Amino acid sequence: MVNISARLLPTAFGQSIARLIGRTNLAMPVVVGATGGSGTRAVQQMLAEAGLYLGLAGDLNHAGDAMNFEPFLDRYINQILSHTRCLDYRLDDLPVAMAQEIGREFSRVLHCHLMTRPAAVWNWGWKNPRSMYLLPFIQAQFPTFRFIHVVRDGRDMAVSGNQNQYMKHYAAAFGAELPGDDNAIASFRLWCKANGDVARYGREVLGTRYLRVRLEDYVENPIVEITRILEFVGVKDIESTDLASLAHRPDSLGRWRRELTPDKAAKMQTVSAGVLDLFGYENATVKG
Repeated sequence: MVNISARLLPTAFGQSIARLIGRTNLAMPVVVGATGGSGTRAVQQMLAEAGLYLGLAGDLNHAGDAMNFEPFLDRYINQILSHTRCLDYRLDDLPVAMAQEIGREFSRVLHCHLMTRPAAVWNWGWKNPRSMYLLPFIQAQFPTFRFIHVVRDGRDMAVSGNQNQYMKHYAAAFGAELPGDDNAIASFRLWCKANGDVARYGREVLGTRYLRVRLEDYVENPIVEITRILEFVGVKDIESTDLASLAHRPDSLGRWRRELTPDKAAKMQTVSAGVLDLFGYENATVKG
């Protein structure tokens, strides 16, 4: 049963069968994405505790990322960005042969991910922050999938030690080499570009299947935010209060106020071009 569903679910036929037998959630995977280090681990832990299948433990890294997707993401994200320079692209924007190859490989990865899904677990998905670079492909594979976009203040992200996405994808996203002299500003530029594009895709394409969760809100008001998430993913038999203890405020939250100079913080506000405002992050001052 598990092997059959692993092959069928990534297909339109398999999703139709799931709906026909009353297992709608099988056709609506929950995907969690973000700039790496934004707090997706906290959301993944909460979803797993709520009963979602997000991958076999042995296939997850310490942050709960579904590692079956990693080679696929490494291979194709930059190819896509080199053609589109954005994350809210259409599959028609890519060469036909490239789009077809990526689609085939994505189906293969999904098959591997689903092989270990328990037959009795109908609510499933995966967490890998870089999934947000593949939203049009996920949409093509699962037209009713749900996306949780985890956001953390981009100024915090710019001074983070986790610069994996920046190091891997900045050059492809902007058609320029890493600047070298001011990586924090460049990292922030990618944060604005990537998260701004994803927010636009969520608004224009996904609609009610898009949920934005700010880490700052999640750790300050966990019951409120967990309630929103559980409603979004369709979990009704567990109380948000039972999961609130999983939300911990990281000591590094708001570190940009301590680590950025006033001049650099002001420059980031200019680079943001309204993206910080879009996500509700104020233009606060830093200690000079």
